[in-house]
Amino acid sequence: MLGFSVWIPLCGTGVRMLVLGCLFLALPVSAAILQVQITPKVSGENLQPASFRYQTYAGETFSITRASYLVSDFGLQRDDGTWLDISNSVAWMDFEQNRDSARLAAVDPGEYRALRFSIGLNTNLNHADISQFGAAHPLNPNLNGLYWSWQGGFIFLALEGLWRNANGEMDGWAYHLARDTNCTRIILATPLVITNETKAEIDFDLGALLNAPRPLSFGKDGSSTHSRDGDPISAALVKNLASAFRVHRVTALTDAEIAVAHPTPLYLPEKFTPYPFQMSSTFPIPDLPRDNPLITERVELGRKLFF
Repeated sequence: MLGFSVWIPLCGTGVRMLVLGCLFLALPVSAAILQVQITPKVSGENLQPASFRYQTYAGETFSITRASYLVSDFGLQRDDGTWLDISNSVAWMDFEQNRDSARLAAVDPGEYRALRFSIGLNTNLNHADISQFGAAHPLNPNLNGLYWSWQGGFIFLALEGLWRNANGEMDGWAYHLARDTNCTRIILATPLVITNETKAEIDFDLGALLNAPRPLSFGKDGSSTHSRDGDPISAALVKNLASAFRVHRVTALTDAEIAVAHPTPLYLPEKFTPYPFQMSSTFPIPDLPRDNPLITERVELGRKLFF
């Protein structure tokens, strides 16, 4: 708020009067960042890979060796019930690759009452031209290994492991959830105060995904699915997804955590020019380090040193 004074001449008189007032300027509000971290768990404990410590409702002992999935279309619900959709938001989560977070930039600071996202992709994104996705993009097939080239579209969720069958023998199981109709929206009611950089920690209970409300048995229902039309296993997974997620906590990141997430560029000159990087649309975009930006001055230095 800025104070101001104006001298106004009164009509027909030589008298001036002082008018005091306040001018409210619409100052720009800095955008915030929301980091969503999803941790795979089983019955409340952190997932132990390749461990035969889990059981289905039918008493079948099993392990989980792969948990890989796509998350997209994040949104935040305001107090008035409307939604703030975060455009172009997509992430690849993979337990083995230690990928468990999505950083959502340009989020309006404020108070929200719910978070939503989809397990899977909308139709347009699921059938987009994959050559447009750079090397570090979560939808690059060479990165995530979730693209079905023979069928088209992505695998939304890939769960794999081993189980002990009725004969006591070790056998494999693989549940692959895919196809447009199986993209599943998750809505989690939780108060969120987004300021600067905020972290929402979410638990993804794989035990609940396999057991409730529609329990699955490898022996009775089958040990594999590729989400064909009318497949009962994929239908059960979709039904169970909603109850498999729970908000663990929401916190504001410290300055030290923000510094790690946003490394300061190294040895930048006082004046520099961003390099106009261009390449073929069919060639994967290289993953350039965030602390060493590509600038014209360094490209020219490289030419002089190597040529």
